[in-house]
Amino acid sequence: MRLRTTGSALLGTLWLLLLPSGLSAQVPVPEGEVPSLEERAVAWMNLLRDEEFDRAAAQVSPAARAQMSGDQLAQLWPMILERHGELGDLEPVGRLTQGAFEIVQLQAHFDRGLRIVRVAFDADGLVAGFFVLDAPGGGR
Repeated sequence: MRLRTTGSALLGTLWLLLLPSGLSAQVPVPEGEVPSLEERAVAWMNLLRDEEFDRAAAQVSPAARAQMSGDQLAQLWPMILERHGELGDLEPVGRLTQGAFEIVQLQAHFDRGLRIVRVAFDADGLVAGFFVLDAPGGGR
């Protein structure tokens, strides 16, 4: 699905599934320090880049799993690459709160320019959705 915002340069690929969930699940976390949401957002996007779709889907909230299964992510990722090019470096640049969701904003370097990737986390710290936006000002 594409989102066009009148009067702005934000044209992006939208895949944001912010569904409330009363269910709880655990995300595998290495022993030691618990990674920040920013670190987890980068790691989750790296799973997509590495085509580890089942591993990425395992970190998705139960409410969004039907729309963000490993198979669904495997179908979506090539469409994102076709539009934006290969994904390069990712850098956290901010965090937003929308209702019960924490949204990590990443600066993403794709072959076709700079983009903003937002990864939404639910109250349990699971991925509830993500979307890719063209960066303001054209992204180059």
